[in-house]
Amino acid sequence: MMRHVKTFATAMAAALGILITTLPAAAYAASAEEVVINTIAEAPAEPVSAAAAPPTVATAAASAPVRKCENEDCSVKVSATFVVERAEQLIIAGKYDQAQPWLDMLAIAPEYQLEYHFLSGLMALGKEDYAGAERHYRAILDQDPTQTRVRLDLSFALMKQGKAEAADYHLRLAEQSGDLPDDLRTTVRTARSA
Repeated sequence: MMRHVKTFATAMAAALGILITTLPAAAYAASAEEVVINTIAEAPAEPVSAAAAPPTVATAAASAPVRKCENEDCSVKVSATFVVERAEQLIIAGKYDQAQPWLDMLAIAPEYQLEYHFLSGLMALGKEDYAGAERHYRAILDQDPTQTRVRLDLSFALMKQGKAEAADYHLRLAEQSGDLPDDLRTTVRTARSA
């Protein structure tokens, strides 16, 4: 059983590491709905510019934050697409403290709960908070059980917690879906048979 855990963790970390860095944030954002933050305290502490969003500079420039202050009452208006992209960039860079305010913005947008939970789960994995990652990934699967990528990430978090049977259950469901590329399906099959 322990050999199975180590084999799975090694294989999935390698496979997921590739997926994590190659999936564009635009794939998660369905529209450019806006999130309005009513106090400057809720906005990210660091200055934000279009240059800070490398993968999609044109998109980021078009949706760059707009700050408006009257007296001491300030607000920052940004598109949800920009928030998703910025949060993902910071999480991938391992800048979790800087990513948290961006995730907090997504948390208040009901139509972006999938993105919020996915990125929060990704950050939890990066921080080795596997129970937190499990919680976020289960929240997604409760709403949409067809999310194969989420099942893979959940199975990784479960395996890291020593929950091999639960991890195998989700790996089996992921393997049976038609969404996996052949090389990842082979990795999953190999990990399950080890």
